[in-house]
Amino acid sequence: MASLVRLRIALADQPGALAHVAALLAAHGGNITAVDVHQAPGSAVDDVVVEWPEGAVDFVNLRDALAESGAGALVSHQEATKVDPVVAALRRAVDIVAGGGDGEEALLAAVAEVCASPAVWISRGAGGTGTEAEKMAREGGGAVSVRTRDLPLAIRDRLPGEAWLLAVPDPGVVGAGRVVLIARGPHSEFTSTEVARIEALMDLHARVAERSDTR
Repeated sequence: MASLVRLRIALADQPGALAHVAALLAAHGGNITAVDVHQAPGSAVDDVVVEWPEGAVDFVNLRDALAESGAGALVSHQEATKVDPVVAALRRAVDIVAGGGDGEEALLAAVAEVCASPAVWISRGAGGTGTEAEKMAREGGGAVSVRTRDLPLAIRDRLPGEAWLLAVPDPGVVGAGRVVLIARGPHSEFTSTEVARIEALMDLHARVAERSDTR
């Protein structure tokens, strides 16, 4: 049986890096089924879904081979599904519209799809969770991503030690508005592409809820 794996690869800043990575994955028996390109400060990060025969890949070996090639670095890997995460998030967006903005479960599910992390929750009120990332997001009115041990109590047992914590406030809101927080492992930094997608989902949810309230 074949297995699908989502690789997050930080590409080297050089022409042909992605082609070199693709050739290396093929040499290790992998068949690329999807590529999602993210923008990150000063670099590009690709989420590459690769199909391998069950048990046919050694990720330590693959990581070392990527590093030796100079084309990129393996940041993380996880099991994947046949549904592209962006398509899945769009389907969640349909759920948001269909629900008329009633409740926030569809928003949380959509953000989880976009970021490939189940550790997603919503904080309200000026105090919020009390984490530094949320405080900075509220004060600045924009997304803040930090690598930290300062995680909300609700998920400290699920992500012991350091983790990346992303706090995204509602677009244009400063202070006591809604903030979506997402956490994941210490080797998976959030990208500006992910932040933009989350902001778009939050804006969609807020607009749908606003229209529903005025009817």
